[in-house]
Amino acid sequence: MSLIAPKGLLRSIVLDQASKSPVTGVDLMKAVGKASDGVWSPSPGSIYFLLSELERQGLITRLSSSNGNHYIVTKKGIDDLTRIKQESLKMLDRQLLFANIFAMLGSESNISEVIEWARKLLHLEASVRQNLIADIRSLITAKGLTN
Repeated sequence: MSLIAPKGLLRSIVLDQASKSPVTGVDLMKAVGKASDGVWSPSPGSIYFLLSELERQGLITRLSSSNGNHYIVTKKGIDDLTRIKQESLKMLDRQLLFANIFAMLGSESNISEVIEWARKLLHLEASVRQNLIADIRSLITAKGLTN
């Protein structure tokens, strides 16, 4: 099964990863694969073209060394990433709405209910959301439902 990612998602991932530590194109391909459980793997051409574009736009900078090129985010890139993160909850809410519709179409009312709860979590204050997630994680662990 191949996955078509929403427009701008790869750009967001690159900025996010480059804000945490210097990254290579290979690092980025691995990060995307891991985040998508191996379903999405952008081509090297997509990654390196995007790195070139982000560098041209002043959102990342390239560090060349004997270990190859590494990229880090710039102040301008941090500002863009901050804007993206603020919009991401709205986008996630919209995606969960569509996931809920698919669950209902598939006659999966219990999944639909879980999705609705996830949407409600998005609208809580971050600290309240974190506490609830910790409680859910503890319950799942206690029931032996972890992978």
